[in-house]
Amino acid sequence: MPFLILFLLAFVAYAQAVPPLPPPPLPPAPLPVAAPAVVPVALPEPIVAPIAIEEKSIFSTENEIDFHKLLSKDTTAEGYALRMRIVEARSVQVDGEFKHIMENFPNTYPALEPQKPDETPESFAERHASWNDEGMRQVTELHKKYDAYKQKLAHSHEVLNGYIVAIEERSIFSPENEIDFHRLLSKDTTAEGYALRMRIVEARSVQVDGEFKHIMENFPNTYPALEPQKPDETPESFAERHASWNDEGIRQVTELHKKYDAYKQKLAHSHEVLNGYIISAQSTIVREAVTFAEPQKAKESYGGLNLRSWTRIITFAAAAICGGLAVHKHSEVQARLDDANTLAAHPYENNSWRTAYLDSVDAVRKEEMHRNIYGAASAFAATAGIVTFFF
Repeated sequence: MPFLILFLLAFVAYAQAVPPLPPPPLPPAPLPVAAPAVVPVALPEPIVAPIAIEEKSIFSTENEIDFHKLLSKDTTAEGYALRMRIVEARSVQVDGEFKHIMENFPNTYPALEPQKPDETPESFAERHASWNDEGMRQVTELHKKYDAYKQKLAHSHEVLNGYIVAIEERSIFSPENEIDFHRLLSKDTTAEGYALRMRIVEARSVQVDGEFKHIMENFPNTYPALEPQKPDETPESFAERHASWNDEGIRQVTELHKKYDAYKQKLAHSHEVLNGYIISAQSTIVREAVTFAEPQKAKESYGGLNLRSWTRIITFAAAAICGGLAVHKHSEVQARLDDANTLAAHPYENNSWRTAYLDSVDAVRKEEMHRNIYGAASAFAATAGIVTFFF
C-alpha cells in the first residue's frame, strides 16, 4: 500500500512536468453557400495592358490615309476632287469596320471567372463590378477613337473642298493693271475724274480680251495629253478613259469662258455706273447755271436779245438735247447689256452661241460710244453756256 501511494505521487509529479497535449483540431467551419453564378454580360475580359488600345488605330491599315500628304497644296482642282473621293471611301470603310468591332466585342472580351471556393460574395461582387467597368471603359475608348477619326476625315474633306473653291475663284487674268472696283466706283471726284476712270475700265477690258484670246489659243498645249492605250487595257476601258479626258477638257474650257464673261460683265457694269455719275454731275452743272441765269434775265431790257443771250440759249438748248440723247442711249446700253447677260447665263455650247454673244457685246460697245459722244457734247455745250455769263 505505501508503495502504491509513492507510485501515484511520482506519476502526479511527472504529469505536472510534461506540458499537456494540444486539443484535437476543431472540424472545419462549413463553407458559405456560394451565391448562384452570375452569368456575365457579354463583355470582354480585362485587358492586362489597356494602353495598347489607346496607342494604335483600331482600324485596318489597308487604304490608310497619309493626312500630311493628302492635305498638301500641290495639285489641281481635279486632283483635290480625287482626294476628296478617297476620303469619302475611307469614311465608308471605317464605318463598316467599326460596326464589325462593336458586334464582335462581346466575343473578344474575356469572360468573368466564376466565384472561387475561398472567395466571399463581397469579393466576387467587387471583382464583377471591376470587370464590368473595364469593359465599359474599353467600349467608350473605341467610340472615342471612331469619333476622332471620323472628325479628322470630315475636316480633311472640308479643307480639300476649300482648296477647290480657292482655285475656282482665282482670276485667270494677270494682276497687272487690276482694278480696285470698290475704289473705282466711289463717288469722290468730278465728271472729268469719272471720265478718266471710264477710260481705265476700257483699257482693262481690251487687256482682258487679249489675255483671254491667248489663254484659249494656248489651252491645247497646257491641257495634259491623253495617255496611249496600255497593253493590258481593254478597248472599252480606253474608250471610257478617253471620254472622261474629253469631258474634263470641255468642263475646263467652259469654266474659263464663265470667268471671262463674269469679269467682262463686271467691267461693263462699272463703265455704266461711272457714266451715270458723269450724267449726274453734268445735270448738277446745268441746274446751277440756270439758277445763276435767272437774276440776270430780270436785268435785261424788254427789247430784243443780244448775241450773248442768243448764244446762251442755243448752248443750253444744245446741252439739254444732247443730254436727253445721252440718257436715251444709256437705256439702249442697258437693253443690249440685258441681252448679253441672257446669253451669258447659258453654258458655252457652240460657235453660233459664241457669235450671238459677241454680237451682243459689240452692240453694247457701240451704244456706249454713242452715249459717251452725246454726253460729252452736252457737257461742252453746257460749259460754253456758262462761259457766256462771265465774258
